[in-house]
Amino acid sequence: MVSHLLRGLTRAYLGADAAFVRVRQAALEAAGGFFSSALTMEEQSTVSIGVYDAAFRRLPRRGLADWEKSWFARRLPAAPARVLVGAAGLGPEVLHLVEGGYAVDALEPARGAGSACAALGAESVIAARYEDLARAVLDGSEGPASALAKQRYDAVVIGWGSLSHVLDPGQRLRLLLACDRLAPRGPILASFLELSENHAGPGRARAAGSALGRLVRRTRGLGPCRAEDVAAVGFGSWFGFIHLFTAEEVEDLGRRISRQVIWEADQRSGYPHVSFEAVP
Repeated sequence: MVSHLLRGLTRAYLGADAAFVRVRQAALEAAGGFFSSALTMEEQSTVSIGVYDAAFRRLPRRGLADWEKSWFARRLPAAPARVLVGAAGLGPEVLHLVEGGYAVDALEPARGAGSACAALGAESVIAARYEDLARAVLDGSEGPASALAKQRYDAVVIGWGSLSHVLDPGQRLRLLLACDRLAPRGPILASFLELSENHAGPGRARAAGSALGRLVRRTRGLGPCRAEDVAAVGFGSWFGFIHLFTAEEVEDLGRRISRQVIWEADQRSGYPHVSFEAVP
């Protein structure tokens, strides 16, 4: 009797848990559709920076993943080369490179993380976004990243998955053009998140959230957002907003900055990564 009761309770719990997961996933999809439609890309970026700033205050520094160590060993020039690390966070890439004898400058928009990178041996830590870097390098604009505009590097690392945090396609191109100017002969290493090949498109929950978001957007007096940009935006509590790339988008970026795109073989990392190599 007790055994039957326990088995029944177990099945009931598992059923309830599965239902909870489905409801939570639907709520996340609806929220993603709503916020990616109602907020501007600038606002989405600000939210994402806030998410990471809060995470950096409560989480320890992550260790460098094996795929990153292998990638750096294959693609970076030998030490003591000078490297710019973007989206440096608490500095896992900075620590690895400094310990390997590299000279490192770091760029990180979440201000709370800057002191951690400086303590690891970064020669300079700039509290700025990728968009600030592009404005300083390409437009000569004064701003938080202007100190980097006249620097030259042997390589640029667009840190762990951070190319996906540049939501505007024009800004993604500008970032890579700026990196190309900063490291004219060196590699640009970029990791990102990729749209799944079997992605089925937005479900009903996301579509409903997007429709409500577009309504809010109109009441705010904002222009319409491109449906393809909204569809490619991922949203989550631990990363904020991200753009999910297709392989074609990455290849197109390489063509537009006149660089060869080298796809790395290890996709087990969960983070597709490429090297934009200068063409001899």
